[in-house]
Amino acid sequence: MSLSVAEFPQDVLLELFKHLDVVDLINFLSICRVIRELQYERTLWIHALVRLKQVEMQPLPLPLGKTLDTLSLHELQDTVRRANRLANNLKSDHPQPARICPLSVEPGARIFCIPGANVIVTHITGSVSVTDMDADCIRCRS
Repeated sequence: MSLSVAEFPQDVLLELFKHLDVVDLINFLSICRVIRELQYERTLWIHALVRLKQVEMQPLPLPLGKTLDTLSLHELQDTVRRANRLANNLKSDHPQPARICPLSVEPGARIFCIPGANVIVTHITGSVSVTDMDADCIRCRS
């Protein structure tokens, strides 16, 4: 007697899905109605994001001020899909910028990017500036 994957208990499927990369997870969820129902499980998407961060060492494109615990189900799903698009773009032979923003920096300033945050921090002796990359019109706080 053989079982199809769709006949596995939901907890077993969720455990298996923890080990899939994002592309395989998204493809697997499109197999059939029974498996597609798993897309409504928060833990599925949280594990996908944790895997991206810890196993694939990929920064997470989280909305400003949000954590995995505070994201809604829709935001979790969207974040996984955005992270996948970002990874595909960066791995391509000709990556395309998603957004180009002007940034004026003093000569000799050190520029820091904070993983998971959409800010640019610049430092020059006696001055620190934080530029919010999420703003419609980039604003700089010194």
